[in-house]
Amino acid sequence: MTTDPVTTTPRTPRLTPEQVLDIVGAELRAELRLEEHALTAGDHLDLLPGADSVRLMRVIAALERRYDIEFDDEEIRTAETVGDLGTLLIAGLGEAGSGR
Repeated sequence: MTTDPVTTTPRTPRLTPEQVLDIVGAELRAELRLEEHALTAGDHLDLLPGADSVRLMRVIAALERRYDIEFDDEEIRTAETVGDLGTLLIAGLGEAGSGR
């Protein structure tokens, strides 16, 4: 049975890098209205069409709400790429699963 990576439950263990990119990409595409814009892990957040600090914070807030996690403010400030957001998500899921 396969699952849609975007609707994967918050505590699903071992998301693949592709699944994480799909999850982060879906949030970015929805907020920035990018529709079918192809995103890669190396894409710089500030260079995405329609990106600004408010919209990017909405993406982060959506990920936090969806997965019941909280990202560290300093780590958020240092996130520059789509892959960086994916790394934050993986770390947040790992910490949430450890009962932090």
